[in-house]
Amino acid sequence: MFPAKARTGNKALQIMSMPWGGMAFQYHGGEETPLLLLHGTGCDSGDWAGVARALPPEKSIISMDFRGHGESDVPRESFTLSDLAGDALSLLAHLRVEKAVLAGHSLGGMVAMDAAARSDRVAGLVLLEGWTCLDAVSAFGPRHHLGGLAGDARRDVAARHEQVISRFAPETWKRFWSSVSEFSARQFLAAASLPICEVYGSLDFSADRMERLAIPSSLRKSIVWVEGAGHYLPREKPLEVAGICRDFMCKQGFWKKPRVASPCSGTKGWCGARLRASMPG
Repeated sequence: MFPAKARTGNKALQIMSMPWGGMAFQYHGGEETPLLLLHGTGCDSGDWAGVARALPPEKSIISMDFRGHGESDVPRESFTLSDLAGDALSLLAHLRVEKAVLAGHSLGGMVAMDAAARSDRVAGLVLLEGWTCLDAVSAFGPRHHLGGLAGDARRDVAARHEQVISRFAPETWKRFWSSVSEFSARQFLAAASLPICEVYGSLDFSADRMERLAIPSSLRKSIVWVEGAGHYLPREKPLEVAGICRDFMCKQGFWKKPRVASPCSGTKGWCGARLRASMPG
């Protein structure tokens, strides 16, 4: 069921009825293969707003709020990371999307990989520090997590993270986070045949910690480093992230080149992004 207006008055939001409650999402219908944007822990679909605005306006873009995040209801029953992947696939099915590319940040990247391992509805992945496993976080130093955000943004991220956790019954959150801690995409990534782009910020990273990222080699996987960026890539570098997504979609044949030039096209790299294909030194 999709009400004409969201409960918050945000006309762009719609609510999909799920067995556990209402799931908030936005759907900008357009051409070619849709791009589904998945947020991280304690975030919501609004964290992708700057990225979505910079993507070609004629393309199909979807975003959603995970259970208990943003405008989605807080479930009473326990759930796991795999349940979030099931929610994403249910949304695509309800929208009658046969194939989509999933772009996920942090937890959203892990959810995207779980969904891809379960369904051929997922045609490709853009993983913004979407960890192979939670231990991969140790590849970065302490300045990485919030280091790329300004003071007000840091406080906002920290406050929202605590606010989201407080919505859940303690045992419900504990069980969910246990599923995140146990998640591993090593086998999936090693065997995956779909195209994958992994994106990392270079802040407080050194090449001698590369193995900790636990990224198996693959002929269809690329790694992009955004120089000077920390963990919260969609908020820190929305234009660069939009450029990476657009280039991936075009290179892999999911999108044709946009008819209307982006306001940031024609700059260094794409959207002025300082990107590198090799790991930081």
